Amino acid sequence: MAEFHCRYESHLGQAILGFCVNIDCQQHPQFCLKCLKDQQNNHSSQCLGFDMITENLSKYIQQEKLFYEQLQEIDKTFQMLLSQSLKKIQKNLKKLQNLNETLQKREYLKFKTEINFFRGYYSKVEETEKSEFLTSLNSIVLTLKTTTKGYVKIEDQQIAQTGDNHSQYLSRAKGRFDQGEKLFRERKYQEALTAFNDSLLMGYNHDFVYNWKAITLNHLNKYDEAIKCFDLALQINSTYESAYNNKGSQYYSQSFYRSFIKQFRQI
Repeated sequence: MAEFHCRYESHLGQAILGFCVNIDCQQHPQFCLKCLKDQQNNHSSQCLGFDMITENLSKYIQQEKLFYEQLQEIDKTFQMLLSQSLKKIQKNLKKLQNLNETLQKREYLKFKTEINFFRGYYSKVEETEKSEFLTSLNSIVLTLKTTTKGYVKIEDQQIAQTGDNHSQYLSRAKGRFDQGEKLFRERKYQEALTAFNDSLLMGYNHDFVYNWKAITLNHLNKYDEAIKCFDLALQINSTYESAYNNKGSQYYSQSFYRSFIKQFRQI
């Protein structure tokens, strides 16, 4: 194996012993014995010989393998849970379509056997579960986006939807948000909530979208879900004044209401 020699003129012929791994070092990373004494003596503990570098590389390889396996397991579990959810949605959709056909055919006894399933939708139980599920998923996605910014560079990601297609997709997502805002002003709160959820699912994950969704949930008396959405808005923008004020008002009104109920029961 050819010997690696120092590049400094006064050090010519000196064998390179290793590399400096100090992240702030301005010298050439390779060092000989003279370099170690002259240029890099202030951080000599971070000047590693080839054997030490090899030892560290072996350690990092094992760490990356373990990290990869852990992410694979998380991905497997997440995909399984998401697949189960999609299957449930498909099953429910098919069931609703069959119920609709059953009623159109006036097969009332057959419809009666599934009345509890229909009640779940009419009483908003299914709707509440879906809203909570979407809020939780969006929270996970938002956390992943935040924590991977430094780990995964955007320019290195192979984004499936690029160029005009991606722009058009986001444009439709914004359009759905605009529809939600319009529906809210028309006091069609349930329809507005659906529009805001659609917008978020399409990737329009902005602080003001979560804020509008939270306000809408508040009008639908879904106070705990509203608080979660205000929190999501503040995760995106910790200085978002509107979300802070709305969340504060929410807590105040709930506190006042509970206090009133407590006093009323004591009468």
